[in-house]
Amino acid sequence: MSLCAGPRCIVDVRDVARAHILCYRKVLKDGAASFGNRVVLIAACPTWAEIVAQVEAAVPESHVSKVHIPSEIAEKGTPLAIPFHIKYKCAAASAIGLTFTPWKETVSATVQSIVAWGNLD
Repeated sequence: MSLCAGPRCIVDVRDVARAHILCYRKVLKDGAASFGNRVVLIAACPTWAEIVAQVEAAVPESHVSKVHIPSEIAEKGTPLAIPFHIKYKCAAASAIGLTFTPWKETVSATVQSIVAWGNLD
């Protein structure tokens, strides 16, 4: 199995939950005028190679032998010349007061959760 070239846009589900709460509070504060607006949430756009490296770093040594992490990058697809997250500005997220969890922290927390739930055993 090989990984696709190029970045993937990700956001921590905890940030999505916080965004819902912050939007709800904004509606309560500002009234109906701020209701119904959509907020696009993209925390980061790491490449698959960067994600794989973070997963490998986060897997506890006791579980390394149980995990197969693809490392071959497919030749198909061309990575973006300018990373998407540099061009993307999430003004709406900033307007509601949302700050994103760093993507490496998101990936590491996901791995820790998978281990804690026994999904690698």
